[in-house]
Amino acid sequence: TQSTWGDHDIFITSTHNMSFAVVDGVNGLPKAVLTRKSGAKIEVYLHGAHLTSWCTADGVEHIFVSKQAVFSTDKAIRGGIPVCWPQFANQGPLPAHGFARNSNDWVLLEYLDEESDDNSTNPLMSFSLRDSEKTREIWSNAFQLKLEFELGERELKITMTALNENQDRSFSFSTALHSYFMVDDISTTVVRGLEGARYIDKVSGGTEKFETREVV
Repeated sequence: TQSTWGDHDIFITSTHNMSFAVVDGVNGLPKAVLTRKSGAKIEVYLHGAHLTSWCTADGVEHIFVSKQAVFSTDKAIRGGIPVCWPQFANQGPLPAHGFARNSNDWVLLEYLDEESDDNSTNPLMSFSLRDSEKTREIWSNAFQLKLEFELGERELKITMTALNENQDRSFSFSTALHSYFMVDDISTTVVRGLEGARYIDKVSGGTEKFETREVV
């Protein structure tokens, strides 16, 4: 089935084992759904290349989306994993968190719905955003932004790649995969792997600090 998304035509398809499909989501916005044989699944809206669901095979949802989220072509989805690019927050001249999370110009690049018994090959799908007349009005750079989602049995790997397609100059950017995780009890939730990282503490007025704790 052929459908239209923004200025692009997309094909709503499914494979023989129903592991990949592009379907209508909330308010008719198209979303790509990738499912492993075990039942592990992710859902990504083409609007903003925005992941709104990651379920492991046990049926547990690991991503939070607000009940007040608005699914519209002119608003960012509240929750999930918004793509903040080429600016994080208000740390620059662009609109807060940049324009990637609000863009309707993301296209599905490819999908791989195969998986190996030893988990050495995982199903994946990738999306691409390129500069347009609209982006160049506020950020005068030629670029391609790629986002790849690789779905493991109990892991989700997201890889972002930014390509500078200017002919004569470099550009700088800030970015984040602004993840909203579903947790049962925030008082028992910990984060590991931040020891040694520098960060800006907005609670203390935006001062820069250095993380010394192994477990936060």
